[in-house]
Amino acid sequence: MCLSGSYSGEHCEIVENNLEKHQILAKSFSYVAMTSIGVVVGYFLSMDVLKYVFGIDPIKQVQPKPSRRKRPKRKQATSFVRFTYVDVQPENIQE
Repeated sequence: MCLSGSYSGEHCEIVENNLEKHQILAKSFSYVAMTSIGVVVGYFLSMDVLKYVFGIDPIKQVQPKPSRRKRPKRKQATSFVRFTYVDVQPENIQE
């Protein structure tokens, strides 16, 4: 007696056609996903090797140079100082 209805035969060795299609589709999807991840990781590794091992930066030619805009200087807050003289006698002032 087979556990699933998708298998049959004396030793459950016969697989239904529908289940076989699903197994092939799942395998092909996983192969595509693993290949895609491998390509992305390989790209980044090759860019790092070019930049840090050989000193070649392939992106440098594509990147725009940063503009050096001068920032306007901030105006300092105007402060007024008023001196107050205490205990000053007119005869003690020297000219």
